Amino acid sequence: MEAYTRVAGQRYKPGGLFAEWGRQQYTLSVLAVLPGFRRKGVGTALVNWGVREVSGNGWPVTVCASPMGRYLYEHLGFVDIGTEVIRAEDEENSFSSKAMALQPESSGRVSGNVPTQSTKA
Repeated sequence: MEAYTRVAGQRYKPGGLFAEWGRQQYTLSVLAVLPGFRRKGVGTALVNWGVREVSGNGWPVTVCASPMGRYLYEHLGFVDIGTEVIRAEDEENSFSSKAMALQPESSGRVSGNVPTQSTKA
């Protein structure tokens, strides 16, 4: 947990994956769907609801996606802006997630037109 907190705390600091937008962004939190309900539109419905709730003020929606969740967010127009790697001290294994963003259009609709940043490890 300590390793995750350390890495996640860097997202919004200068040079972090989400620093470009400062406080002017909405970040989706953890989304998990039970195995029996996957591939039935539940995740899509939840993400679309969240995006609709915040669309209108021109702020992007950001998320850190698991390897499995990445495909859902890509399908919904989120753009990959980098990778974060979480590794506990003295551990060989690590976990990586994709930092992704959905940039609002001036019309209030949301698109995946987010400038890419270099990958952070």
